Amino acid sequence: MRGITKILILLMALIFLFSACEKYSPNSNSIIGKWELANHNVTSNGQLAYNFDYQKGESVIYHFALNNTYTLSAADSILENGTYKLDSNRLSLHCIIRPGYEISGTFNSIISNTTLTLFNNGQDMNGAYKETFIYNRISKK
Repeated sequence: MRGITKILILLMALIFLFSACEKYSPNSNSIIGKWELANHNVTSNGQLAYNFDYQKGESVIYHFALNNTYTLSAADSILENGTYKLDSNRLSLHCIIRPGYEISGTFNSIISNTTLTLFNNGQDMNGAYKETFIYNRISKK
């Protein structure tokens, strides 16, 4: 009987230990994963100025990792490595290309289970414009 009690106590301790470990389960609306550019468009002064639909497998891919790093790649070549910060609906990217040369940007963002939309409004010499990038999720890891 004492042996069974010890085994039960050990079993309960193991169950408690493994159930207490924090597990990461990505939210279906999380940015974590790989996203392929599907469409890029620009509207200037209310008129569509530019619109391009990309074929699957023929555009850039963002890979956002859990540790707040990202990679931008195209055709098996890495274009950028950097860090990102997502605050509500604002995505900020920062990348050091080489010492002394950095790029960064902030986008408005909308994330759903299958689509990541990045957009910005701005003003140039032609007037007001809105630039939109639409990415499709290709992986949740």
